[in-house]
Amino acid sequence: MTLVLLGAIFAFLWKESHQDSPATFRYKRESVKLKAIKDTGQALPGKLLIEPGKYEVFGKVFNLEREGLYQFVIDGKTQNRIVYKNDPWAIISAVSWLDNPSAKSKRRAKSTEIKDQAMGGYIDLSCGNLSSFTDVLLGEANIESRSATGVNIDALASKSDTGHTVLEIKMDNRWQVVDVDNNVVPQKNGKTMTFWELLNTLKQKENYDLVKLATDKNDKDDKAIKEYYAKLLKIGLINDKRFYYFVDDASYTQKVRDYAKIYMPLPRKEWLEKFYPGYGYE
Repeated sequence: MTLVLLGAIFAFLWKESHQDSPATFRYKRESVKLKAIKDTGQALPGKLLIEPGKYEVFGKVFNLEREGLYQFVIDGKTQNRIVYKNDPWAIISAVSWLDNPSAKSKRRAKSTEIKDQAMGGYIDLSCGNLSSFTDVLLGEANIESRSATGVNIDALASKSDTGHTVLEIKMDNRWQVVDVDNNVVPQKNGKTMTFWELLNTLKQKENYDLVKLATDKNDKDDKAIKEYYAKLLKIGLINDKRFYYFVDDASYTQKVRDYAKIYMPLPRKEWLEKFYPGYGYE
């Protein structure tokens, strides 16, 4: 009888605690349970990116004052929102949290469809599509970003493991590489890198670190990610919203052009001036 009573009490307390805390806040590697507040709140907007404020979700009011990802789950229903005001990392880390291989996203889905899925659960996209989706969200927040792709020239003929796409994001007046797909930010000597710097670091086989964007059960091992980069990020291409441009080189230019006509060569100096003016690269 005592065990049964204790079990009933535990079940009641567990239910009460979860009913009081159906919300979780996530920012970078931080994950915190939230409790409802006794106040009035506005209706939760029907869009993924929202401003800070007090909102009513599932009949309860929550103070969404911090920038980051908010996830509400109750009775099998989910509502996700990204609160943004000034911090780009709120959006970047939120996308990394929402990316989950167990989810099923429609191939070639429009950004509006992906937003709808993200608001109601998780998403699972390829590196290119996930980067493009993040680029759309950052654009809505007036944050400049662009897709950057590394190509494995040796694999172009087989069309298997041909490359990997990351994002370059303009923060603090400098381009910074972010890999939302692999949930990491490459850094060297404690500082973020541009895509060009990452390519040269790999080419010279120099040491660098990988800082996690978010904590999740699908984290890949740093060693595996570095091996993946070394294999795929051989030639760098940057997207200017129309074409992907790479540095012209007689040893591989024709192979790259044959693989994709939107891959366009530029002389080294012109390429660096186009994408990194004022950086002093040569």
